[in-house]
Amino acid sequence: MGRPKKVDYAAMFSFDGNSGLYYCTRTIGLKKRKFRAKDPEVLYVKIQAAEKEEKAGPPVPTFRETAEAWMNWKWPKIERNTQICYEVSYNRAVDALGGELISDITPADIDQFIQRMALQGYAAKTVKSQKSILKMIFDYAITRPGACIKLNPVASVTIQRGLPRKKRSAPDDHTMQTIIDNVESATFGLFAYLLLYTGCRRGEALALTWGDIDFKAKKISVTKSYVFPSGMPVLKEPKTDAGTREIDLLPGLMAHLQRPETALDTTLIFPAPDGRPLQENAFRRRWRHYCKDVGFYTDTPEKRTSKQGKEYIYHNIKITLTPHQLRHGYATLCYESGIDEKAAQVMLGHADIQTTMQTYTDLREARRQDQSSKLTDYMAQKYGEVYPNEK
Repeated sequence: MGRPKKVDYAAMFSFDGNSGLYYCTRTIGLKKRKFRAKDPEVLYVKIQAAEKEEKAGPPVPTFRETAEAWMNWKWPKIERNTQICYEVSYNRAVDALGGELISDITPADIDQFIQRMALQGYAAKTVKSQKSILKMIFDYAITRPGACIKLNPVASVTIQRGLPRKKRSAPDDHTMQTIIDNVESATFGLFAYLLLYTGCRRGEALALTWGDIDFKAKKISVTKSYVFPSGMPVLKEPKTDAGTREIDLLPGLMAHLQRPETALDTTLIFPAPDGRPLQENAFRRRWRHYCKDVGFYTDTPEKRTSKQGKEYIYHNIKITLTPHQLRHGYATLCYESGIDEKAAQVMLGHADIQTTMQTYTDLREARRQDQSSKLTDYMAQKYGEVYPNEK
């Protein structure tokens, strides 16, 4: 047998005498690409590797890599409040599926993930939100250039019925009375009072100016809201047409809303000291101060030891009231005063009547349970009965 012929790599390519490089152009994956190298054999190996890589296709990303790419694409398009809502479901999905190749995840895997959440007692809304985030991530994977999946494994997964619903938490009568009693005396008391008497969302109340208050017509115009991307206030129009509305200015609130003589129509009712909108951290400090003033907090003392070895008591203070609860408090007042669902929908700025109807359903159930408890207490008091769980 003779020796194998030596390959003349130099003859395969053009040579540029000025640069001293061998070069060529090849069509790989429907695209023309230029290759250069000083050594013709190295150039040949480069071309072979590029053609092999094209045949093999791009590497399949993991679910984590796909989710991170989706987040980088999605986050700039949505408001900070929406990002916060998405983050818990996003992190839960990445923790559960992160290491899996995106192409290996099947409808059965998604179904098991969803079923596991149901067994762990998650509320229906939480499970639905989780499924929604998963669907968006896989939709993103399908539509990207070089997509390695064609079908969304979430599409065929259903959520079982009968999952628990998270109850809307409205303040009790004592809390609402405390808000009313401290409207003038407590720091930021007027803000809490206004939320309770209007049902405004936090951002809507912070965006109110004195020009939005019509004292003669006894109306409040809600036309805008502040959101806080990166903690800074940004003025936005309501998400839906229903968010733009007029609210009755109730006599109790009108008595406490005293417009300063120097205030312009554009002057904010709840500004920062310099007259500009409150930043998110400044608002949170004011709300925390208010809750501590009127007693809407718990204090769990803990013994701790300093770096110097001295023991001290740390007060773990937890605020027990949120601004959004006062919106539910307003809904409670609407329900108890006999306002029907359709009128309450307009007053609360709900885009969907179902949201209002569900709020009213929860309130009816809460009242029914409260009345049942009163009957139980009455029977026990009147006849001296002791029930098994009280023995």
